[in-house]
Amino acid sequence: MQEKKLMYLSRRNKDYTVPEFITEIGEYALYGHTQLTGIKIHNGVKRIGTQAFAKCGLQSIVVPNGITEIAPSTFESCPNLTSVEISDSVTKIGEKAFCFCSKLTNVTLPQNLEVIESFAFYCAKLEEINFPSSLKSIGFRAFFGNKNLTQATFTGEQITLKSAAFENSMLTSLIFNTTSTVIKDLAFKACEKLTSITISGKTAEINGFAFYECKNIAKLNIAKDMKVVIKNKAFDGNSQLKFFVVENHWEVAPGAFPKKCVIITPDQI
Repeated sequence: MQEKKLMYLSRRNKDYTVPEFITEIGEYALYGHTQLTGIKIHNGVKRIGTQAFAKCGLQSIVVPNGITEIAPSTFESCPNLTSVEISDSVTKIGEKAFCFCSKLTNVTLPQNLEVIESFAFYCAKLEEINFPSSLKSIGFRAFFGNKNLTQATFTGEQITLKSAAFENSMLTSLIFNTTSTVIKDLAFKACEKLTSITISGKTAEINGFAFYECKNIAKLNIAKDMKVVIKNKAFDGNSQLKFFVVENHWEVAPGAFPKKCVIITPDQI
């Protein structure tokens, strides 16, 4: 059967159902379609192209089962988009996929998602998000500036949070219950509301400046039996952490914690 691609839609359409014979929505197909408020996409659609819905008037979207990747900038700068449901067939959310969707408060992530790329939800207003255990990587500034997101919990085999992934967000607590956790430089820079971090699993690597200018972290719990590496200035700029117990088998750089934070070992307790 020959695949059929949707390349253009009349600007008169406000609500549209993709015909059953369509198997692909082309790049820029509905770009700038500000009159379009709703669309139904059937499971036979296997690909949605780059910027297919960018700058359009969609209020909500269900990404159908059969799509495996949300292409870069697919829904970028949709000013009225508030709700997104992504089917479990999707394993990757591309760069800037929902960037500058300034009213986006609700996203249902797929249970098989592995990668969220850079700027994917940049400056959205997500209130709550459940990260699936399949998730392995979150890219540069993927959740930058999400002012309503207060909690994040990670589970599964591994998670890598790349530079500035959650910079300038309003997180208050973080829980890592993953076998392997890697937190890159500046991943949580300037998360001034962050007060509590809990890390468990087998290995954890916290890079330099990972929690830079997170001034209010008062509770830091890391499982004692883990293999832990904490690099220089990882918690630089924190003023609430008064002391911290460092296990003898951990690798902790001399300047990992602020000068006012007293570092002690188990034999000193």
